[in-house]
Amino acid sequence: MSYILTGPATRDIDEILDYIAAQSAQTAVLVAQRFEKAFQRLADFSGIGHTRDELRDANARVVAVSGYLVIYDPTLMPVHILRVVRGTRDLGRIKTRP
Repeated sequence: MSYILTGPATRDIDEILDYIAAQSAQTAVLVAQRFEKAFQRLADFSGIGHTRDELRDANARVVAVSGYLVIYDPTLMPVHILRVVRGTRDLGRIKTRP
């Protein structure tokens, strides 16, 4: 299966990896690989993860990857990666869709 990174998700990932790379390029590469592996896993097994009421999005599911939360919609084919945010973020303030 495949997946689509939305514009907001792509921007999130770019910002995350730029921030990490400023401290360690090697760690940024590792986190990028972990994201890629997680995205492919979501595409292959789209029912994993859990819902979060504070997202106010009945279709969105969440999985944790290296301290970040990947928010995705398993009801769309291919699976859409909506956002990637720090695990400590207030999900009630996250806009999952444009």
